[in-house]
Amino acid sequence: MLHLLNLVLQPLLKWTADGWEHDRKIFASLDSILDEDQLLELITNLQSGDCFYLSQALPIENFIRNSEKSGLSFIRNNLNRKLSKFVLKLCRFREFVSDHFYASRSEQQPDLMVLEPNLNLDRSIRIPSEEQQRQYKEYSGQLWMLAKDVENAYRDFRKAIKQELLI
Repeated sequence: MLHLLNLVLQPLLKWTADGWEHDRKIFASLDSILDEDQLLELITNLQSGDCFYLSQALPIENFIRNSEKSGLSFIRNNLNRKLSKFVLKLCRFREFVSDHFYASRSEQQPDLMVLEPNLNLDRSIRIPSEEQQRQYKEYSGQLWMLAKDVENAYRDFRKAIKQELLI
């Protein structure tokens, strides 16, 4: 009986250890593309000045692209669900940014991207109308919510990683 139990448990324990190592490698790969500090720095820039540097957005694009590669998935379904939610929030964020951010007119900061500069009283060449300023505030609010959604989805994903992979 003990021998039979050992035959059943031995492959299961090996699979669990192999699965754990596989999931750790997947996380390490994704974290090398976009780590927590990079993401939080981008969110801080967005929330403090409705701007970011183009170099800060490249890791997000690479993270999305790499996370969608076939064969790149966690063995633990909970981690896949948390990752999918995070990537979905990143995609929504990326779509908003591509629709509403433009290169700054600053020669000192050529890779600075700013939210709707023609609607922003501080960045526009012409003084925007009250309607344009209202529209800017609406976009800024949308940006804040999207950035918060990304941050929360990342925190959920990271919490699951810590709990399940002990990283």
